[in-house]
Amino acid sequence: MPNYEKLVVPVFLAVTGLGVSLVLNPPLVWLLAGITVALVCIGADGVIRSHPRIYLRNIGYTLTFWILPGLLTTGTAMFLRILPPGPVEIVGLLLAGLLLTIVILAEYHTVDKRDSFYRLSRLFLNLACYLAAFALYTAIYSMKVRSIQSATSILLISGLLSAELFKESERNVGRIWLYAMVAGLVVGETTWGLNYWPIGGMAGGAFLLMVFYVVTGLIQNHFSSKLTKGLVAEFTIVAVVGFMFLFTSRFWVR
Repeated sequence: MPNYEKLVVPVFLAVTGLGVSLVLNPPLVWLLAGITVALVCIGADGVIRSHPRIYLRNIGYTLTFWILPGLLTTGTAMFLRILPPGPVEIVGLLLAGLLLTIVILAEYHTVDKRDSFYRLSRLFLNLACYLAAFALYTAIYSMKVRSIQSATSILLISGLLSAELFKESERNVGRIWLYAMVAGLVVGETTWGLNYWPIGGMAGGAFLLMVFYVVTGLIQNHFSSKLTKGLVAEFTIVAVVGFMFLFTSRFWVR
């Protein structure tokens, strides 16, 4: 069982840091967010390393357990700032704390595939990856910054989240990081082109999430040797629907 005393620390620090960040302005808010993310990663690492079988994993693999807690905290810090002030921010903050708690617990239960909670934990982590991706994509795309900044940020974020997803179906650390960077590059390049399209942050974030889902889905099925013509056709249909959404979104999504 995980050490619940160690679990409380990163969650408390995350909620406190994110709460304080709401009343700060740049650049102090980003400094505090960076410190909060670092403390959350260290705290999550402490929980993961309390697992009795973690010694079987090398450092390159154990670093993947930092990704989701760190990016989830980063995404929350950015996403909360585009929400209207007041009760909505408080609810978002509390939900972020709850989600972070479950994520760290789920990461603990995926250290060993024989864990009775492994499948359920892996399912939740996959969903959390896509949620974190949408929050980060939307927040970054809403800023309307230069492509060199937005595309590079989304490339790195997508690569890191892809590594979290790929560790379920691939144990070779080198292949995990190689394909993760390929997936990140595809989403980053898509962002560069998407910046020329006149759509809002939510629509842009949703489209990038669709691209991320298709690319990572194809690679995961490749790892599992389940990539068939039928699956490729399914993902192609998703991509076409996503493009149609993008084409029409400027008329009904902001």
